[in-house]
Amino acid sequence: MIKAICIYFITYLYAILSTLLYMPYVFLLVKLHVLSHKKGKNMLQNNAKRWAKLNILVMGTKVSVSYEKFEAINDIKDEAIVIVSNHQSKADIPLLLGYFIRPIGFVAKIELKNMPILKYWMQMLDCIFLDRSDARSAIKTMQEGAALIAREKACISIFPEGTRGSEIISFKKGSFKLAFMSKGYLVPIVIKGTDKLSSSDKIKAGKADLFKLHIGTPISMAHLTKEEKEALPETVENWVRENFNKL
Repeated sequence: MIKAICIYFITYLYAILSTLLYMPYVFLLVKLHVLSHKKGKNMLQNNAKRWAKLNILVMGTKVSVSYEKFEAINDIKDEAIVIVSNHQSKADIPLLLGYFIRPIGFVAKIELKNMPILKYWMQMLDCIFLDRSDARSAIKTMQEGAALIAREKACISIFPEGTRGSEIISFKKGSFKLAFMSKGYLVPIVIKGTDKLSSSDKIKAGKADLFKLHIGTPISMAHLTKEEKEALPETVENWVRENFNKL
């Protein structure tokens, strides 16, 4: 118990210091041209990855990462990628951020764009801010996000269920537009076990458990036929369901 409290304290002290001190420091160096934008971005992305792993450590969990074909993922790790995953809890974000093969951003709700310091960090992670209440705005954001993914060869994760839950629900077809428009690679991922650490939307610290992350074979979006595009959401959903039950 004491160990868990100590780890918890250290992690959140690190989170506060890195947010209030480290991130503005890097931002200033970029603005003063002491650091290039790319180097500053890499520093903040690596810091976010460390923060994510520390969060998982605080939760008292172990992590199991498996691959359908590791070589296939390793071969495209520097390419434009859209990750499609089921969504069980808030712990999914540090899990993906900490344990995927490269830094990633997320499709996030538009409200987070109003948080000044967090907003900058999320932008450096290539996060996309989506207003789900405005269909026209959402389409424009998806188009801009796809252009960013293609231009920066970014890696963005989206949860096509649209909500969190222990059981997998139907994937929203519109979530796949980001992958189609970016013309990069879609990587399906299964998450299992993170729901056990959520209670009333709060993360419990110090409870030992196992998070499972199963990473599928990348699918190239560049040359899909119309029929393949129409079938893809159902194909990916079925793959996620099947492998979820196997884990």
